Amino acid sequence: MIITLLYSFQLFAQVGTRDGYIITLENDTLYGRIYNHNILKIGNPCRFINDNGTTEYNPSQIKGFGFINDKYYSSQLIENTFLQVLIQGDLNLYKNNYNLFIQKKGQDVLKLESGEKKVTIDGKIMIEKDNAWIGLVSTLVFDCIQDIQKVQNLNFDKRDLSRLVIDYNKCKGTYYKDYLAERPWTKIELGFITGLNYSTINIKNADFRYNYLDDRYQSLDPMVGLIFTISSPRFMQRIAFQSEVQVIKSDFYSEVINTYSLGTDYHDTYIDLTTLSVPLSIRYTFSDQQNNLQLNGGINYINNLKWQTRRDSEQLISNTVFTSTGQAFTVNKQKIGIWGGIGFLKSFNNFKGGLTLRYNWLNKLNLEEFVSNMNSISLSFIIITK
Repeated sequence: MIITLLYSFQLFAQVGTRDGYIITLENDTLYGRIYNHNILKIGNPCRFINDNGTTEYNPSQIKGFGFINDKYYSSQLIENTFLQVLIQGDLNLYKNNYNLFIQKKGQDVLKLESGEKKVTIDGKIMIEKDNAWIGLVSTLVFDCIQDIQKVQNLNFDKRDLSRLVIDYNKCKGTYYKDYLAERPWTKIELGFITGLNYSTINIKNADFRYNYLDDRYQSLDPMVGLIFTISSPRFMQRIAFQSEVQVIKSDFYSEVINTYSLGTDYHDTYIDLTTLSVPLSIRYTFSDQQNNLQLNGGINYINNLKWQTRRDSEQLISNTVFTSTGQAFTVNKQKIGIWGGIGFLKSFNNFKGGLTLRYNWLNKLNLEEFVSNMNSISLSFIIITK
């Protein structure tokens, strides 16, 4: 369910233009910019920009179009439809929306369909998977790939079918083109993050027993950490799952003065935290260009590895000073918060670097009955390997 929602979001969020080309009915190739929107939907035209302005082309008006070193769409396969060409060779694989198509050289394009069908077993109507598409694929590849088990174990998805079609073309020893060869199925990135973290602790509803606590504490501290991202550029080019490990040492201080008819209380409160933070998020990239904008959102696991809260109090009554010290409150060692951020990355030869602005929110820092939350805003520098 989550993957479907992310994929749908990816389809409809692709906006802007990219370097591309069209192939005219006269086999001329014209270069320019192409709107990067949901062109896979039947009826959506190709919007092409060059020195002559913006022109919309329906499938009947051009042979195809593509993005430089990336996707290519052909209009020569099914009437009034742009099909994305995944693999082209003796055996071809195409895609349109969620539909997959296969074609053997010199034969018609066949739509692969996977669904459910009703069957009657011992007088009872049962629902089972309709795997007729596996028999169709098996027939097409049997002249070179005779491993029936290999075909029977196929999943109905772009990844498994692409691998089979590539294996078939290799087996035949003929030339084939994988249009998405530059996009790996799985991409792992490692990175480093460092910056400044501005934190606030807000105290609410503390009764008279905690009259030494201030309403608000603030701290500005350095932060350092590592970033790990995993994505599938062929499946969801713009979306990645990101995890991080950060270490932050925060020092908070406040002075509270309470005046009574009998005297005055002076309270100094210290809160020291050494925090291991593990933010987990979904990252969305808005552009495929050298410079791109990214959004993150997710949860943040907090483990206060070391903590100390201390209250130093002086009570002045009739020129007599009474002093006391003790723990201010007990820190909740492990908590889950939420976070979100926006960042800008620039691509260099061997790495990507940029800045990110983030907001973190954590509820119930303490174990006592009063209410507390901890918010932080950080500005960080990021370096990520390609």
